[in-house]
Amino acid sequence: MRIAMLVVSAAVLAAQAVSAASLDDINVCNSGAGEDSIAACTRLIGDTETGKAMLARAYVNRALAFQRKTDLPRALADFDKSISLEPRSIVYAGRGRLYHFMGDEARDRRS
Repeated sequence: MRIAMLVVSAAVLAAQAVSAASLDDINVCNSGAGEDSIAACTRLIGDTETGKAMLARAYVNRALAFQRKTDLPRALADFDKSISLEPRSIVYAGRGRLYHFMGDEARDRRS
């Protein structure tokens, strides 16, 4: 019985550690702070436990960080992926601004 309690306690502590790490990644991903934000968003994207809404948000945040670095192809790919997961007008607007920044006026108006 005591061993079973220790095993359960260890599992709970491990789950809390993962949750704390994920919470840190969510906060850093949302901050948009350059490379750290990109790395945190990438970890969230690669985590199979990340829900669809958070996954879409991580793609948007990473797209914005890539856009700030003028890595426009990667920003566009992340905007597209976010839209495929959760089509929302705000993401279309972000992608439209990126097209505008890229000088693609025709796509800017369609986004």
